[in-house]
Amino acid sequence: MKVHMNTAGSGIIHASTHEVMSNYLSSEFQIGSYETELKNEFLLKNEVYNHCAQLINCDPKNVALFTSATDAWINIMRMLSVKEGTEIWTSDSEYAANIIYFSFLSKKYNLKLRKIPSNPDFTLNLEWMENNLSDNVSIVSITHIPSCCGIVNPIEKIGDILKNKDTTYIVDVCQSIGQLPVDVKRIQCDLLTGAGRKFLHGPRGVGFAFISEKLLRKLNYDFFDLHAGYIENFNSYLTVNTAKNVEKTERSLVSVCGFNNALKIRVNDSDYNNESFTFFFEELKKIKTIKVLFPDSTIQGIAAFQFEHCPASDAVKKLRDQGINLWEGTAQHTPFLAPHLLHSQFVRASFDKRLTIYDIEIALNAIRKI
Repeated sequence: MKVHMNTAGSGIIHASTHEVMSNYLSSEFQIGSYETELKNEFLLKNEVYNHCAQLINCDPKNVALFTSATDAWINIMRMLSVKEGTEIWTSDSEYAANIIYFSFLSKKYNLKLRKIPSNPDFTLNLEWMENNLSDNVSIVSITHIPSCCGIVNPIEKIGDILKNKDTTYIVDVCQSIGQLPVDVKRIQCDLLTGAGRKFLHGPRGVGFAFISEKLLRKLNYDFFDLHAGYIENFNSYLTVNTAKNVEKTERSLVSVCGFNNALKIRVNDSDYNNESFTFFFEELKKIKTIKVLFPDSTIQGIAAFQFEHCPASDAVKKLRDQGINLWEGTAQHTPFLAPHLLHSQFVRASFDKRLTIYDIEIALNAIRKI
């Protein structure tokens, strides 16, 4: 029996999602791809957007689908005009790919990159934000939960601080969507991006974005696909006035169908309780042969730790051979947190309420024996 503790990488899809995707592929095999698309037109053009909007509490017209959360983030960010000489604020939790883009952006527009200080428990220093916020801050980018560990950033409180400013507020919910409630009206963000494959337990190959009305009006389109407009005499005309403007027409439709089913399951389940993870994290801290990272922080769904006498890569392999899926984390994926991760590699365990206490005891017993 497999004990899957790598949901921060990719969650196990539900049986019904597997069935939906298998049926879609069978239909493509039997009657053709375009014909199957027509047969599922309402699901692909309406239902999946409605379910995503319901999950994050927004209008479906503000939802766009992509091949991944990074694809969503980069494609929308490159359409955003940034005033030269302004500041971009980010946090310790920022994902490396986002920081790479900001480094290019800063060189192009002579921007100043600033990291919001963290408190001793690694929560963001909101008082510093309030005292230093000015009209010169063009972008604030916050990762709700970093991929290396389960520290939860206060995205709603940050939204309250920024609500009367012309700052573009960007939130990455890749590791929180599906395991924590996410409400864009309470967050008050301009852009929110997330992945379908992690705690939503959808298939790989689908990410999504929420784009506020304010941000939609600000975007400078350098391209739109044929579902959103047309070309005539070398002049392009946008005919769609929703977040779908930023999408690409071609995508894996079987993955979109699977994503829709995963959304439907999550929307119909209002229970976000994850007592099983809390139990695991507390038991993990009692094991004398390992060092738990960020033991005094409030952690959600993702635990990082290191063995005293076994490299992370070896430990992960040994546990995987026993049917326990953990992951070898890389500190440089969250470079601002890297100094606090102590080593370049660590063991990451991530899961939600789908794991039982029985499953967790199996994993803990195996970890104790490494």
